[in-house]
Amino acid sequence: MSENNKRQKSKLQERSGNILRTDEKSKDISIRDEFTDAILSQQVEFHKTIFPSKSTKEIIAYQSKLLKQRADANLEGHRMLYEFQRQSIKTALDAVLMQGKQKVISQTNASFLDQMEVMSTNLMSIVNRSNISLEVEFLKLSKMKIKEMRESKKELLLALNGKFHREMIELIERYQRIKDELV
Repeated sequence: MSENNKRQKSKLQERSGNILRTDEKSKDISIRDEFTDAILSQQVEFHKTIFPSKSTKEIIAYQSKLLKQRADANLEGHRMLYEFQRQSIKTALDAVLMQGKQKVISQTNASFLDQMEVMSTNLMSIVNRSNISLEVEFLKLSKMKIKEMRESKKELLLALNGKFHREMIELIERYQRIKDELV
């Protein structure tokens, strides 16, 4: 029995091997058929390309038009993107420029205010020295014996003092105008 089983088993394996070989052959045949069909369809497509029918020409024209529209849309999309990026960069740079201008203006104002304080202090010192010097001159006047000389010197001192104060006021106004023009 065991030999009988072995024979039956070997026959069964032989049949299944034949079936498997047949399946492999049929797969090879189907692959070969698919390859042949692909070559034939390419030949037909090639033939249609060389000698297109009216409908094929319309399809090709439509495909060309569609490709051109797609390319134009892509180009427009890229153009819009680059324009958006350019505008964003321009806006950012404008903001930085404005901040820079404001910083320079505030620094300039601070510098002018500091200079104005120094100038005011210096001008007050000059005015005080001038007033002291003028008082000394008026004291000398009172000691003068000749009335005409005293009167003419008094007029001269008052004129010089008026001119000095007008020039001081003009100097301060000129400085203020320069500051206003720069700021």
